[in-house]
Order: sequence, then C-alpha cells, then structure tokens
Amino acid sequence: MTPPLTTHPDAFPASPPPDLDDPRVIAEHDWAAFGAVREMHDHWQRPGWSSNTRAYYWLLEITDSGFLDQAAHCQNAVRGLGAFDLIGSDGYHATLGRIAPADTVGQGRLDQLARNVQADAPPAFSLTAIPLTGSRGALRYSVAP
Repeated sequence: MTPPLTTHPDAFPASPPPDLDDPRVIAEHDWAAFGAVREMHDHWQRPGWSSNTRAYYWLLEITDSGFLDQAAHCQNAVRGLGAFDLIGSDGYHATLGRIAPADTVGQGRLDQLARNVQADAPPAFSLTAIPLTGSRGALRYSVAP
C-alpha cells in the first residue's frame, strides 16, 4: 500500500499524481507540470541556499546500462545548448527525500540511519524511467513502478 502523499510548494510537481501506480498518469502529470514552467533556473541555486549550503539526501544510484545509454543519447541532444550541466554516468540517481541540512546531523546519526536502512532494507524492486521531462531546475525522467 502506498502511503498518502501531500502537496508541498517546494516539491516539483507541487502535488503528487492522482495515481501512483499508473505510468501513463504519472507521465501526464509530470508533463503538465513541466509544461507550466515558464523559466528554468540553475539546479544548484535553490531559494534560500548559499554556495556553502549542504544537505543530506536519500538517493538510489542508477546503473542500468540501457538507462545509461539512453541518458547519454539525450545529453548529446542538448550538449550544444550550453544551458545544462551534463553529468557523468556515475551521477544518475533518483532522489527519495531530504534527510536534513548537513550542519544539523552528526556523523553518529548518519551512521545510525545507514545501519537502520541496512537492517530493514526493502526487498528489491524495479522502477521504469518514462519519458524524459523536466522540472524548474533540471531535465529529468519521471519514474513509475
């Protein structure tokens, strides 16, 4: 059972799709949100952040060769625009959530979080990267079960 998600103005899209299990609904929802973006901003220039701001996030590293090949193809298509920071194949990830600002979490707490996840890791699961879309600060894929 999927836990209920809520609207948050800092999230993108601000509200979750109406069906979290239907790839078509997820893709349409993300495309509609991206279609409403009037101007993209530097991914690293977050409102309220300085160049010294650091935070911890939960990420899933993406290493699937088919995904990496397609992502490289997409990067080649936008390479000449000069507007995007292209990342290496070791940088693809799905962000699950923010843990906390780095200056508020000690190493002991991070170690405990890592132990908790290792002790109670969910079983393996698959995600599907569906049409390349974007957000206010990046080109990205939508993901669906």
